[in-house]
Amino acid sequence: KGRISRQTWWLAMIILYVIMAIPYGIVLWGSGNSRSASGAALPVMCISEIVIFVIVASIITVSVKRFHDLDKSGWYYLLALIPFVGGLIIFVYCGFIKGTTGPNKYGDDPTMPQELNDQFRTGESISTPVPQSNNKIWIIVAVVVGVVFCLPVLVISVLTLLGPNISHIFNNINSTL
Repeated sequence: KGRISRQTWWLAMIILYVIMAIPYGIVLWGSGNSRSASGAALPVMCISEIVIFVIVASIITVSVKRFHDLDKSGWYYLLALIPFVGGLIIFVYCGFIKGTTGPNKYGDDPTMPQELNDQFRTGESISTPVPQSNNKIWIIVAVVVGVVFCLPVLVISVLTLLGPNISHIFNNINSTL
């Protein structure tokens, strides 16, 4: 229930991802420590998993509220289940697309003062002009940023999957040339 603006979404994502990196760092530091072999890292790992679960749930909640600002159902977050593309779609929608101007079925516009939301709701004429943005530019920027960040991950994933077979593949290509 409720709506949040792009600015609030970005701030929440940055804070939540930084907080989520802390337990991962603790677990990685603990696994590199010589004491971890005796099982000292197990409590840290359990606590870290709980913290990460709570943070992931918070990320989903914040993104659902962002979809509400776009006058879309929170079920759109299921797009995240589509490998590679789903996360990019959510990133573009939540991070770059302007929300619905005025109140919608999920609540008041978080970027407007309450009196403007009331004027929209009652259908009164609005004396203050409502700023409009050009979403096409933001979509292009989001796709470029997404490709720049996702392409290295995709290349590393493919190389990891190929693993030891990659030298065999290159040897076969070299021998045919």
